[in-house]
Amino acid sequence: MVEVYGRINNTQVWKYQTFETTSEAIEFEELGFTLSIATIYDSIEFEKV
Repeated sequence: MVEVYGRINNTQVWKYQTFETTSEAIEFEELGFTLSIATIYDSIEFEKV
């Protein structure tokens, strides 16, 4: 799961989003790009313990 917190229009109001599947994507409107959850997890290696 990925959690994203962001301010709304430079106010004291915060926006909270959760993304639970790798098919979802986070849109960074102010920065002008979208990042898929799959891309975030691509560089993480998981090991069985």
